[in-house]
Amino acid sequence: MNNKKLYKSVTDKKIAGVCGGIAEYFGIDSTWIRLGWALMILFAGTGVLAYIICAIVMPDPPAYVDTTYQQPPYQPGFDPNYQPPQQPQQPMDGQPPQQPQA
Repeated sequence: MNNKKLYKSVTDKKIAGVCGGIAEYFGIDSTWIRLGWALMILFAGTGVLAYIICAIVMPDPPAYVDTTYQQPPYQPGFDPNYQPPQQPQQPMDGQPPQQPQA
């Protein structure tokens, strides 16, 4: 049995997340839902009322807290931003670079 539920979108929202939530539910781009909704507003006149009703009726997604993440143990002397020094580049022919003559 399919456990998908319809929620307002938190990440893809312009006004209340209704179109983004419908798009996430059906697995399509939210732009298509927004275009359809705009056409419904322009031609049928019921789009604004339907959007307001959906914004009130559709629930927000549950806020789950991920408790599985554990911070890695502290490692003294470890610098995550350390970059080793750059090696001088070898010429393409494989010969070592020549020293300038004095």
